Amino acid sequence: MSAISSNFRSLDGNAICESIVQRTVKIQGQRGSSLVNVINLIRSLGVTENDVDAVSSNLPGSMAYDVVFTEQDKLTNFLASMKSDEIVFQKLRYKFEPSSTH
Repeated sequence: MSAISSNFRSLDGNAICESIVQRTVKIQGQRGSSLVNVINLIRSLGVTENDVDAVSSNLPGSMAYDVVFTEQDKLTNFLASMKSDEIVFQKLRYKFEPSSTH
């Protein structure tokens, strides 16, 4: 069995459906962050696999990640529950920013 691996550019409103952009939060990590850390971070914040359609990392070395929620309301509620747009998790700082301001 072979594994397929590809690197894709970050989500861009010109390249994808606007409804996906409206359900996406961008997370910028620090050096040492990883996709696994981001998944564990959002889980620690109460996000379950039923809340998310996809989690992706951007270009290698960018330490930027996209989390696509299943519904815009779930993203809105998630962001509203956060006390700050920055969180320290396992000694690394992560900044959250919605992809869309709609």
